[in-house]
Amino acid sequence: MVTLSIVLPTYNRGNCIKRFLKSLRSQSYDDWELIIVNDASKDGTPKIISKFASYDKRIHPYSLKKHRGLPAARNIGVQLSKGNLIFFGEDDIIFKNKDALISLMNTYFELKESYRVGAVGPRLLGSGYKWLNDVVKIGSISRWIYHNFEYDPGRIVEVPVLHSCSLISKKAFYEVGGFEERLYTGTYVYEEVDFYYRLRMNGYKLFFQPKSVIQHDHVRTGGCEKNNLIRTYYNEFRNSILFLSRFYGFSQVFRIFIYPGLRIVFPRKPL
Repeated sequence: MVTLSIVLPTYNRGNCIKRFLKSLRSQSYDDWELIIVNDASKDGTPKIISKFASYDKRIHPYSLKKHRGLPAARNIGVQLSKGNLIFFGEDDIIFKNKDALISLMNTYFELKESYRVGAVGPRLLGSGYKWLNDVVKIGSISRWIYHNFEYDPGRIVEVPVLHSCSLISKKAFYEVGGFEERLYTGTYVYEEVDFYYRLRMNGYKLFFQPKSVIQHDHVRTGGCEKNNLIRTYYNEFRNSILFLSRFYGFSQVFRIFIYPGLRIVFPRKPL
């Protein structure tokens, strides 16, 4: 029986798939299944996926007839999976060390002996506030989530949130209802944080394993990236308000208006 299912949503990024698959197939742990959820791509993505699946039976393509967005594609991928552990990949990442996956899995099983583990995340190069001398800090005033997933604390640490490319217990995933599909829009900012907050509210712990390393290249076309900068900022602002209202109460929404000022006055302090 497959223990690890890798769920990879993709949209109009056929040019990225090859690089990701080459990186994945170089991992020391190879007893996985890869579920690629093609979110109704309009480029050559379906053909590229089918080609790889034809000579690697671990790869299972699934195409949506209608574009559903990143959270829905992830949820569908989990529904199609067979493993008890889920790793959420992205088509613009690569694994930087060959033991990245097995390191996450070993950490999960070791910690599971003592904790209710919801997820274990790797270092993510190319992400976050480089000046932050920590993995994650939640602003005491703004409630803004400052993160530096490149940071290496030199040991496994518990964190309040993780990035999306993490190893997650399927049991925990279903217990909290998966990713929120309707609330957040655009680039889906906060849909991951929303998910991790619900995990913690249900008694699960999140851990960061710096020995596992991934590179995120932030491709600016396809995926959930939007070329319209104004609309992107609008969606981020909207999603921030909805997140604060959902988890801290509507009375705390004012904090989103404080954040820009704090960043100007205290550019290197997580307030």
